[in-house]
This record gives sequence, C-alpha cells and structure tokens, in this order.
Amino acid sequence: MGLADFTPHDLRRTVATRMAELRIMEEIIDRVLNHSRRGIIRVYNHYAYDKEIKGALEAWERKLKSIMSGKASGKVVSISTARGKAKAS
Repeated sequence: MGLADFTPHDLRRTVATRMAELRIMEEIIDRVLNHSRRGIIRVYNHYAYDKEIKGALEAWERKLKSIMSGKASGKVVSISTARGKAKAS
C-alpha cells in the first residue's frame, strides 16, 4: 500500500483530527483516546462523559462511513501526498 511509515498512532491522530472537524469538544476527544486527566479536573471532576463519548463515536462512525462510501464532502488526499507535503514544509 505504500505506507511504510504508518503506525497505529497515525489512526489515533486521524480520529482526533476528524472529531475536532466535527466540532467535538477536546475533552471528549481526550476521553475517546483514553488520555489521562490532569490537574484540577482529575481531582474534582468525576463525571464519566459516557453519553458524550458515545455520541462522539457515533458521529465518527457516520463520517467514516461517508468517507468509505465516497460520499464525504471535501477534498480527499492520499496519505503519501499528505506526508510528502508535511515533509516539504
């Protein structure tokens, strides 16, 4: 497939970026990625955000299905093209 430098972390980065494009709050994205809580939030906020996480994953599922079906709005860029531009910058 031409993805020699591809790692599982690339999937996490893609999901986080696409969820942000869907206007999902960063705190919810962090919870989806299972990032640890820091600071005061870790001490005082014990809410699990289960409903919000479920909503975020359902929104990502819909977006991913639209991408896979070719019905996604926006420009599609191949991974090799995107990586080449990033390295050239």
